Amino acid sequence: MSNYNQLKNFYRKRYSHSDRSYRAVGWASKQKQHQRFKALIKNFDKKLLKKERIVDFGCGLADLLPWLQKKGLAAGYTGVDIMEEFLQENRKRFPEFEFINSESFFNNSQKYGFIVASGVFTLSWGRNHRKQVKDMIKRLYNTSYHGFSFNMISSFYPKTKKNYYYFNPFEIGEFCKSITKKLIIDCSYLSEDFTVTLFKNS
Repeated sequence: MSNYNQLKNFYRKRYSHSDRSYRAVGWASKQKQHQRFKALIKNFDKKLLKKERIVDFGCGLADLLPWLQKKGLAAGYTGVDIMEEFLQENRKRFPEFEFINSESFFNNSQKYGFIVASGVFTLSWGRNHRKQVKDMIKRLYNTSYHGFSFNMISSFYPKTKKNYYYFNPFEIGEFCKSITKKLIIDCSYLSEDFTVTLFKNS
């Protein structure tokens, strides 16, 4: 990301005026948040999910972690975010798990079993947002051993929020086919969302 001051300001304001719930990271309800979580992992091999490390890229307040724990899928978890406030709080709440900033994440050459990103591509990253997003999709896919899953707001949904980015599922699907032919696009769980799951050959 070339410039995320706008992102930080958005989340810092939310965080300072919220009850530290899903609202702090911009979600409308916990139910929808959980629907998104389910869509992110449902197409991955559950046996592998139980033993491989899962990276929550753009983890926010790590709401995904307790959701994974309830399903017995958090044997290995790493949360990544640009907000140091979020990371500090997560380290206090979940001291047994790893939380690092995005710079540290990309500065190491490590690969991870699975990577998921929920809501990461919704707000602007600055100039050339769409190009940056596509570059990031490639980068995160290449950093995983087994697969990468992410969600976006669909351009088929009414554009009610001017600061949000809406993506055409067909356009994103065609782009992702240039990365791998093994993918699933899921538009079934929420009218405003779609989730793309990219698989590795391993």
